[in-house]
Order: sequence, then structure tokens, then C-alpha cells
Amino acid sequence: MDALKSWPCKTLLVAGTVLLAAAVVGCGPAVEREPTMTMEEACRPVRPKEDRAVVRVRRALKKPIDVTFDATPLDQALKVIGEKAGVAVIPDPDLAASGVDLPSRHVSLVVNAMPGDEVLDLVLSADLAYVVEGDRVLVTTGGAAQHKMPCVLYPVADLVRSGAPEPQIGYVEQRDIIKQYVNNMSDRSVAAWTDEGGSAAIDYFGGVLIVTQTPRGQERVMDLLNMLRKARAQAGSCEPVRIPETAGAKHIRRRLAERIDVDFENAKLLGVLDFLREALKDVNLVVAPDLDKEGIDLTLRDATLKQKQAPIGEILATVLGLDLGYQIRPHYVFISTRYRLRELETVMYPIRDILTETKVDSPVECVPLRSAERVVDVHDTSGVQWDDSSRGAPARAGVGNIFGGREEFRGRGEENELAIGWQEVADIIKRTVSGMTDPKVAAWTDEGGPAAIDYYDGVLIVTQTPQAHERIAEFFALLREGLARVERQLQE
Repeated sequence: MDALKSWPCKTLLVAGTVLLAAAVVGCGPAVEREPTMTMEEACRPVRPKEDRAVVRVRRALKKPIDVTFDATPLDQALKVIGEKAGVAVIPDPDLAASGVDLPSRHVSLVVNAMPGDEVLDLVLSADLAYVVEGDRVLVTTGGAAQHKMPCVLYPVADLVRSGAPEPQIGYVEQRDIIKQYVNNMSDRSVAAWTDEGGSAAIDYFGGVLIVTQTPRGQERVMDLLNMLRKARAQAGSCEPVRIPETAGAKHIRRRLAERIDVDFENAKLLGVLDFLREALKDVNLVVAPDLDKEGIDLTLRDATLKQKQAPIGEILATVLGLDLGYQIRPHYVFISTRYRLRELETVMYPIRDILTETKVDSPVECVPLRSAERVVDVHDTSGVQWDDSSRGAPARAGVGNIFGGREEFRGRGEENELAIGWQEVADIIKRTVSGMTDPKVAAWTDEGGPAAIDYYDGVLIVTQTPQAHERIAEFFALLREGLARVERQLQE
């Protein structure tokens, strides 16, 4: 249990255990007590208390700043960022021993009204990171920073199915979903998990998830748990649940939808980007500072495009070519390689209304949880019954086999050829929304890609590209319409 090794986790764990024991045992005769906290308060994470200096520095780093760097040595760039944010940004004295020479590294970046912490993330290379220590910001190696990651405790008993014979089954699902979601972000300010060679970890103790991650990673864990609670709380609603888009991201999306005329012929790509910056005005267009390490030199690239009243976002995607792309972030548009961006979004789809196997007399809690890693591959025929006519032919075709064959209703003991389980829904999505036929759809995990499907208590959790989610939403609309017609047919 790697996350339990740090002293903040030990302290929080001991304190939580003592409080829990006191609440269970009580003092004096048993009396009816009023609840000491609301459900909203009970779901809030438990964090180590930070001293005032650390809080002040973190708040200062959220202050929007303007910077202009043109091949500026990294040590000077860090000093400028610190001065504009009003904090001390100090290089770790041990950097030289690690072979890191900040003056030899150069930064080119122009941004306006961007939080200081995001500027720091952009100027630091993949091998560097920063941590807040007391009244200063320490720039150090990524490995050293990960050893100082915060440990946060998330009470999640409300997300574990009550009545399940093994409550930790729910925890395993939560852990796998969190790891999948956080890892699908291209932001290098999120640490890799221990089973991937990193220092981030997730453990479970008495209904509490214990997560050791970077501050940015902790934000995403909280986002995911909030989404899961909202999706499970939706009674009778089929609306997908997404992480709310920030006001800054909405503004950028609106600006990218604006239309302009362009006429470029063998123009330098950097010049085209400057033209688009001028057209966008109040939107930061940021090129990944380390593209040269990917073997990409934008100074050698040209662009030819002539269009009337074309959306700026469409123009940008066209001139970047096949190997580059862009991603909308809260305060800027980030340009990098398509592989690094992997612009995936996690969306939760309530599907309890279409799962025939859950429409039974037994409580929903009795339906066992399964991980998406255990979804039967669509080409796996080991579970198919074969008829006598041919050794190589599957059993009878029809709607029943498409949706998983004959299944028993739990609690009724009767069979239904139209029963639909979540695994069947997941397999159909993976077949119909596929990167094999659409380059805008990411490959699924069993194909070696980053996209994934998980299931948790009536909610299908899908991590895919925005274009794929449009197709998935359309698929569910069509599926519900088709199932409604089948139900009407069966009434006759």
C-alpha cells in the first residue's frame, strides 16, 4: 500500500480511525443523536492542513500574468514568472548534480492573462516539476517532486453498493476508473501510477480512497467522483454527465467557431500561427516548447490554404497537418503532436433504463460489478453454443444472440432472449464507434489504444474523443428508440 507510506497519510489515517471508533463506541448511555454533518460535507475530501505561507503561494500562482520569452534562458524565465506572480521561484541546488543546467535551456513563449502555475507547467520540460515549500516555489526534478506529492483521503462509502457481499469490489472499480481517467490526460503535471513506474498511488481503507497524486491529479480525481455521484443520482434521466467546461474554455471554443477569410500560398507555418493569434486576439495560442525533441521544426513547414468564411478552429486544424493538433485548455489553446494530445474526454452515460438484466425484483445492489478489463473480446467465441449442423457455425442468429444470447432474470428464474447486459452494450459501441473506420476515434484499450469503457452501478463510463462521444450519444438515442418499438411489439 504505497500511498500509506507518507507521513501525512499515516497521520490522517490514524486520526480518522480514532474518530470512527469514537463515533461507533460513543460515550455514556446510548441516545439518539442528530447528524453532525450533511451528506455534502461527508463527501468532501480530507486534506492535510497547509500552513498559511503555502496557501498564500498557491493563491498567488493562480494570479493571471503576461510573459514574453524569446529564446530566454530557463533560469531567467523562472525569475520573471516569480516576480510577476509575487512569489520566490527557486531552483533546487541539487539540479546540477542531476545533470540539469537551467541557463543552457531556452524558452520561447508569449501568453497573456494566464495563471502563473500554468505558465510554470509550460516552461518546465518533462524532466522538471515544481513544488510549493513554505513561502517559496522549488523547481526540481520530476522524480523529486513526485516524492513530495500530497496525500488526499476521499470518503467513498456512498459509491460502494450497499448489501454487496464484498464491499471492496466497488472500491476496485473506483480505483481502476480513476487510474484510467487520470492517465488519459496529456498534462505532464499529473504523475504516473506505481504500477507504471511512477510514484502516484491509490489505496483503500474502511470506505476511504487514499490517493497520492500531484495537485492537478487530485483535481481530476475529485472531478471524476463528482461526476459519478451525479450520474448515479439521476433518477429517470438519460442525460450524459460531463465535467463542466470552464468559462475560459467556453470562451475559447466560441472564438474558434468564428469565421474568417484566409488566403495562404506556401506561407511559413509560424507566420500563419501569428496571423491566427491576431485574429483571436484575447486567446493564447501556445506551441509546445519541446516540439524539437519530437523531431518537429515548425520553421521548416509551409501552409497553403484558401477559404472564405471558414471557422478559425477548422483553419488551425488544417494548417497543422496530420501529425499535429490542438487542444482547448481552460486558459489557452495548446498545439502539440496528435499522439501527445490524445484529446480524450470522459463522459458518463446512465443506461439503467436499457439494461434488461437490472429490471428485476431483486435490488440493483445484487448485480455484480465488473471491470471493463474483463469485457469479453468481440472476437471471442469461447462462450458460444454450437448447433449440430456445422462445427464452424454459431448457434441460431437473431436479436437474442446479438445482445448476449439467452440470459436469466435474476430473482425470477425465467429466461429472456432479449435480455441486454452492459457488456453487450459496450461491445456494440466498440464495434460501431471504431478507429478502424474513423481516424477521429481513438483505439480502444484491447486494441492497444487509450480509449476505454467501464461500468459502475447503471452508469457506462466512456473515455473517448469528442467526435466519438457525438456518435455514442447518437447510438444511445437510436437504441432507446429501437427498444421502445420492440416493447410496443411485445405488447401485441
